[in-house]
Amino acid sequence: MSEINESQRDIAYELGCGYWDMIAFMGGVNSMHAWATSRPAMASRDHIHLTKRGYVRMGMALTDALMAAYDRAFGPG
Repeated sequence: MSEINESQRDIAYELGCGYWDMIAFMGGVNSMHAWATSRPAMASRDHIHLTKRGYVRMGMALTDALMAAYDRAFGPG
């Protein structure tokens, strides 16, 4: 998985695109197990999909990151 993640990051950089490192956000390689066994669970038992709570948490963090990048580029408000 880390090779795929690195390739996606490198290609995004080459193309000048934004990149969200979901693995880093979740806590690193093999962190899906911690998300799946947390209470309340943030990931499904299949260790592939997130729960609704996990998707909301990730979506909020991604939104915060996008807004922070916007503020750095254009100033707040």
